[in-house]
Amino acid sequence: LFQKIELAFPHSNFYKEVYDIKNKMAASKRSTRSTASKKSFISIPKISTPKIDFSMKTNAQKFLFFSAFTVIAYGFAALFAPWETFGKLLMPILPASGVTEKSFSQWKEVFATFSFGWAVGKIVAASSSQKATKLFCQLNSLPMTYFVYCCHKAQTFDWPTWALFLTAYVYFGYLAK
Repeated sequence: LFQKIELAFPHSNFYKEVYDIKNKMAASKRSTRSTASKKSFISIPKISTPKIDFSMKTNAQKFLFFSAFTVIAYGFAALFAPWETFGKLLMPILPASGVTEKSFSQWKEVFATFSFGWAVGKIVAASSSQKATKLFCQLNSLPMTYFVYCCHKAQTFDWPTWALFLTAYVYFGYLAK
């Protein structure tokens, strides 16, 4: 193949450069020196990834996993449940805020995507560390406070459920050791 390229481009140094790289790679494989002392022609940064641990050692991590699976269920319900089930039973804040079946049908994929993204954040925090779980609960208590306020103001029947979730976020974020 390289010879054909050389014939097609006789004035190009491409073949020589590729051949030199190939020889360098073969020589580095034959070398007995440590790879840590070698200098590579390509600098590859070391990437450290957090350790993912699904052992759920603390109650805060268990709660956050439960909360993640709850929001995943809501995302799937938004996609597949009829409006009478999702809009009126699972999320009564929507019709209380003026959202109709027709208007929600245009946004249900976005709602589901936001729900799945929120769940991913919860799962990553809960599986990363106890410190990450605590921080997520602290930060998430702010939007949850506003959501509970909106539901209570609209007099939806499910606001106590969200208030319980908020209580758990505050407890695990600020009070639990």
